[in-house]
Parts: sequence; structure tokens; C-alpha cells
Amino acid sequence: MFDGLLQAHKAGDHKEALMRAYHLALLVLAVPGVPLGLLYWFTRPAPHTWVIALVLVGVSALLAAGVLEKVRRTVQASPAALPVPERLTAALQLGSAPGVPFLVGCSSFHDGLTWLGCWAVALMAYLLGRQRILDLSRK
Repeated sequence: MFDGLLQAHKAGDHKEALMRAYHLALLVLAVPGVPLGLLYWFTRPAPHTWVIALVLVGVSALLAAGVLEKVRRTVQASPAALPVPERLTAALQLGSAPGVPFLVGCSSFHDGLTWLGCWAVALMAYLLGRQRILDLSRK
């Protein structure tokens, strides 16, 4: 995947390079979460109380919103004015917005409420981050 990112960047396909960077950053956080979640699911720890579930989902949402806001401020003026390396940096940072709620959700496979809440936050953060990537790729 990293080779594809470099090839797309060298070929001048900035949209493809940005999307690959975004997905690469997301996978770095998501891949370790799946075995962790399966381990918790098989060991069946006690489910979270609704307060803990709410706190975990809320913290996930705050972290995702913080990353999205940080990148928005970085590229606020004009995405086209940013050099390509800074766009790639923004894409890599955006990948953590859905990655963190996904990872927290994976660690909560044993508790359906927390798992679904965190993954819903991750999906919304993914879609918002993807839209920001499309905005960054416009010239």
C-alpha cells in the first residue's frame, strides 16, 4: 500500500495519493484492534455499565472531532495553496479520526452498546475525513 502511495504521488495523481495515505493511517490503528477485540470477545469480560459505554463513545467522538478540527484549521484558507507534502501530512492525520473510535470499539466487542456506538462514531468520522480528503485533492 505504501508503494502505491509513492507511485501515485510520483505520477501526479494527488487524489489517489491522498486517499491511500488516509486509508494507510486508518489501517495502522484498525488492524491491531481486530485481534484485540476478538480476544476480549472470547474471554467475555463483564459488559460495561451504560455510564462507561457513554463515556467511551463520548471520548471517541471528542477525539475524532479534535483531529478533524485540527486539520480543518490547518487547511482552512485554501487547500489548493498547500504543498503536496503538507496535504499528505493532513491525510495521514485525518486517518486517525476514524481510527481511534474504531480501535476503542474493537476493545469493546464484548459490549454491544459501546461497540456499536464507537463504530458509528468511526463511520461518521471516516465519511467526514473522506470528504476533507476530496476537498484537499481539488486544485
